[in-house]
Amino acid sequence: MGTGTRMEYSERAMPRLVPQVALSKHKPEELRRMVKSVYANHPILNNRGELAQRARLFQAVGHEVRLTILALLELEELCFCDIIEALGVPASTVAHHLGMLEDAGAIVRKENGKYTSFTPNKDLITRHRVLQ
Repeated sequence: MGTGTRMEYSERAMPRLVPQVALSKHKPEELRRMVKSVYANHPILNNRGELAQRARLFQAVGHEVRLTILALLELEELCFCDIIEALGVPASTVAHHLGMLEDAGAIVRKENGKYTSFTPNKDLITRHRVLQ
């Protein structure tokens, strides 16, 4: 099959493009007013750093294993090996989930000699009602 055939198939499979304005129920000036209102009512949208941090947090807690890890850590500071044992999943999986939670600022890593333990960032978890 040559590239000409693939191109013909792609053209047949693609839907006809309709300008987005034709699909909108609102006039463009109404939509611009709505956007201005959203930015005025939600100051977080004007702070790119805070917005990115919050998005990372919500992505990090958007998985049931990570929420379970947070709930476990809310009970007690746990080391890496305890979390593996409690969840019954491979170490690589736990490491991945802990990394995401740590990158988002949801947990704090503590080095205790040869052990690494984790605690939740209680302020962040409470402020955003992650486990409520």
